[in-house]
Order: sequence, then C-alpha cells, then structure tokens
Amino acid sequence: MKRIILTIILGINLLSCSSDEGSEAVTLDIGVAISLQNQEGIDLFQSPEYNPDTFQIFYVIDGENVEIDNPNLDYPRNFYMLGTSPETMRLFLNSELSEDNNSETLIKWNNAQSDLIKAHFRSGVENNEDYLICDKIWVNDVLAWDGNGSRTIIIIK
Repeated sequence: MKRIILTIILGINLLSCSSDEGSEAVTLDIGVAISLQNQEGIDLFQSPEYNPDTFQIFYVIDGENVEIDNPNLDYPRNFYMLGTSPETMRLFLNSELSEDNNSETLIKWNNAQSDLIKAHFRSGVENNEDYLICDKIWVNDVLAWDGNGSRTIIIIK
C-alpha cells in the first residue's frame, strides 16, 4: 500500500514539473488614445451623434473589413472610453501586419462617418522576448503620430 501511495505522489510531482523552454514572453504595444473634436475644439464624444455604444471597429485583413466583436474579452470591440475630460478613447490597433509591418483599423463612428487608422510597427526579439510596438500612425493617410511623445491623436470632424 505504501508503494502505491509513493508511486502516486511521485507521479503527481513528475506531471506538475515544467521547463522554461518555449515560455517566451510577448510585449504588445498596440494601443492609441484618440480624442474626437470639432473645428472649435469641442469634445464630440459628448455629443449624441458620436455614441461609443454604436461605434464599430473593423480590422482590415487581406483587403476585407473584419468587424471586431469578442464577447469573452474585457473590451469586446477592442476599445474603451477613458472617462477623462475631454473624453478619450483607448483603441487597440490591428496587429495582423502586412509584409511591410503596417496594419489598418477602420473606425465607423456612425452611419455617415468613419476614419481609417494606419499604423506601422517594429517587431523582433530582444532578451528572449518577442515584441510588437507601434511607431507611426496615420489617420486617413495623414501622419498623425510620428513616434515622438505620447501616443495620442486628435481627430477633427
């Protein structure tokens, strides 16, 4: 009986052991803060025509717009509102990269307005850790962030 118990305990210990091989960490730095304003600098996130509950986020993958809706995630549509003044949206950009390390994320604000966010990323391995870091952002083909300062962009409507 003691041998059976000893064998079970030894088996459990062997099964619970793990190695560090293949347990590389990944750093994803793909978020951007977005402020939405009119020409006078008034926060449009506070207006009825820009209601975050109706925003749609699409990742452009192989030329197709794929709507983001992952109900099991904390942020199912890959954005959340920061509740600051002015109100700011935190958006997680598309990390499905083209051959030149670019991606596209489409924000549909309402039935009439949308903006295309293009991003460029640096990727690689450093200290046994993979990384993917956004280093440039364009809004509707106009450079909005060049890698300097806080990754915050203002979109004027």
